[in-house]
Amino acid sequence: MADIWNTVWSKIWQLAGQNKEEVGRPQYPQANIGALKEKSFLDWYQEQAKKTGLNPNPYDPQHFYDYKGAFESGVRGPDMTGHWPSKFKKEGHPNLIINRIDTRTGLPIGKEKK
Repeated sequence: MADIWNTVWSKIWQLAGQNKEEVGRPQYPQANIGALKEKSFLDWYQEQAKKTGLNPNPYDPQHFYDYKGAFESGVRGPDMTGHWPSKFKKEGHPNLIINRIDTRTGLPIGKEKK
């Protein structure tokens, strides 16, 4: 768990343009907006991870889901059935294609939105 938070905080420091050795943790009132958005996302994601049993690392490639994209578009959690919006599924998601339909677009595979 500590390794995950080191990775997460390193990303925040990078976004804030700060050196962690110089400042410890980012000084959010002086940080750029990207760092503030990242912290907001990470706080939200940690809450979702606790509620739903998700891996605590939002950037784990094994998710096959864009939780940050979902958050940035206003998704605040899974629906009443426990499912997240399909449009944020990534390649490799086990339910990306169902009955030859791309669940992100609702179109048969091989067809593109115009």
